[in-house]
Amino acid sequence: TLASVVVMIYVSRYLARNKENEITFKQSLLYMWLPVGVVLALILPANFSTTAITFGMVIILAFLGGYPIKYIISILGVGLLCFTLFILSARAFPDAMKNSRISTWSSRIENFVSGESEDNYQAEKAKIAIASGEIYGKGPGKSVQKNFLPQSSSDFIYAIIGEEFGLL
Repeated sequence: TLASVVVMIYVSRYLARNKENEITFKQSLLYMWLPVGVVLALILPANFSTTAITFGMVIILAFLGGYPIKYIISILGVGLLCFTLFILSARAFPDAMKNSRISTWSSRIENFVSGESEDNYQAEKAKIAIASGEIYGKGPGKSVQKNFLPQSSSDFIYAIIGEEFGLL
């Protein structure tokens, strides 16, 4: 999280300093995108969602900071290419990146696409919590599924709120 904040400050500083100057792709590639890419590459194996959100925020910041749109499109393409190469290399050489969560990402995508839920304990418990809340809910603090759902106070808080307070 700290790295994301530092990247945003760095990009803001770069864009503010070069606001009056014409930004060239070569110069910005070295001084703006290389440090951003290195930080995102370090975050990616452990946490894809943080990497994607940070990359998206940097792209939005670059757009708002007056960075040329044709360069932004190029950077989006390069980012997609780098992510694809990371996925392919991690799948081809699984021993090289033991700490990456690619198998978790793959299984989540496969479960979502196939609709099978045998390995999807958390999603099933969340659905049960929402369904058992019905219209009016069970009442504050009377959730049953919070005892079975991992991360019930953070990742699955919506399901618990639905069970306790119902649809209304």
